[in-house]
Amino acid sequence: MDAMLPIVSIYILWVLLPLVPSILIYRIFPDTHLVAKGPFAALTLNASGAFAGYLLIFAGTAYQAASIETAIVSQSNANSYFRVTAPVQAIDEDARSLPINPERLQVSLKPIEWQYSDGEISTFVRRSDGIFPILQVTLGGVGGGSINLASENISKIIDNASRTIKVQQPITIRRYAGFNFGG
Repeated sequence: MDAMLPIVSIYILWVLLPLVPSILIYRIFPDTHLVAKGPFAALTLNASGAFAGYLLIFAGTAYQAASIETAIVSQSNANSYFRVTAPVQAIDEDARSLPINPERLQVSLKPIEWQYSDGEISTFVRRSDGIFPILQVTLGGVGGGSINLASENISKIIDNASRTIKVQQPITIRRYAGFNFGG
């Protein structure tokens, strides 16, 4: 909700601020006929007087309001937390699937919290200066894998609105020869 306040404020100002010149136009030049005619947003526009002045100011400031909103959203997303979910698989040296004991699973990057359920880990990561960190997963200290969340080569869905990242490919934990995943 707090993140929406600047955007709502911009839209309120975007609508109300142009009213000031419109009212001034009406008060100062009541007999002047200001006319705005022609196509506007796929509609034929035919307005006059203070309303035409308002429409002209509104149309003239639309681009600036949109660019301000984009800057605010970009800034708020540059250093924010995102919930990451990623499938996890464990394989041995012959690429055979191994069971995962959640009690021996570790996720490192100093997350706030993490969970393992139904073959997926879920955690929060902080995007710093627009860059996501590397997520490292180890199982029982004998095998591990990682995924660079900033990499373009990783199949993932980033939803800036809900601040979630859904990694499509599994983080593969490889067993080192001579160690046992059991436990």
